[in-house]
Amino acid sequence: ARASRLADDELDRRLREEIVDVTLPGDDLPLGHLHPITQVRRMVEDAFLGLGYEVRDDREVETVEYNFDKLAFLPTHSARSPRDTFFFDPNHVLRTETSPSQIHIMEEKEPPLYMVSIGRVYRRDAITATRYPIFHQFEGLAIDRGLTMAEPADQLGP
Repeated sequence: ARASRLADDELDRRLREEIVDVTLPGDDLPLGHLHPITQVRRMVEDAFLGLGYEVRDDREVETVEYNFDKLAFLPTHSARSPRDTFFFDPNHVLRTETSPSQIHIMEEKEPPLYMVSIGRVYRRDAITATRYPIFHQFEGLAIDRGLTMAEPADQLGP
């Protein structure tokens, strides 16, 4: 009985002394983290920006001309089928790869060119453990005199 009385007295004391004012601002909540894809994208961008490359984030709705024709896709290529690609109309698609960025930059600028294209691409894939209709792709392009595939890493970039 004495232990119960002491516990009740302690509870009464705490209720009197430990008053919480619910009108005061609460504790700051942690904001979380960037999405892992955003983190990786920023790492890749930083690496190539450090090498002097231009980072391209071109349009996701692309013309058939840039998405297929100028990239030399044969007229019979399966990617041209509405079963594989999201078409808006006969002339516009959700890009199936980031390669149209290469065509855009080559039409805009004269060499030397150093660019990377990073972004979402879309393909009509059934959702499985290994496939999803939206994914991220990254590719680079370097056009300059004297470049070879054996270029030392410390000499890449403009």
